[in-house]
Amino acid sequence: MKIKKITVGLLRRQRACSEGIEWFKNQTETDPIRVIEKLIAEGKANWANWEIARLMTYKQCLMYAVYGAKLVLPIFEKKYPGDDRLRNIIEAAKKCITNPSKKNKEAASWAAYWAYGAYRTAEAAYWSARAAYWAAGAANGKSTLTKILNYGIGLLKSQERG
Repeated sequence: MKIKKITVGLLRRQRACSEGIEWFKNQTETDPIRVIEKLIAEGKANWANWEIARLMTYKQCLMYAVYGAKLVLPIFEKKYPGDDRLRNIIEAAKKCITNPSKKNKEAASWAAYWAYGAYRTAEAAYWSARAAYWAAGAANGKSTLTKILNYGIGLLKSQERG
């Protein structure tokens, strides 16, 4: 879905929190990429990540989730040795990227649900980014989260060109 500008109406349809809507009203930017970059600059990475996931196509959400999950995989496996849930998410999402059949979509959705408590595949990216921040500690987690957000911005920019 190509979104040319962010509006209060769009944020309401996306079910943004009231704080996020107020933040948006108190600034002047409407370009999606610039709004996201502004959120990141102001330390609102979780809000930026939330908006990135809602502006993406289904395939982009899967790519975003895979990227984020791969970055945090070593952290997850160190903390939970022998737990293959995150690895299963990555594999299920990769299958869905190349073949978004109903069966693959269901597998990717269930993998995300069981591993992160998410009920939509698109939210796997959100949870991957948050897991990176929480699990890696402040400095490394922030760096990992920044990488994930920048990857998401790159996906959105490629959507604009496409």
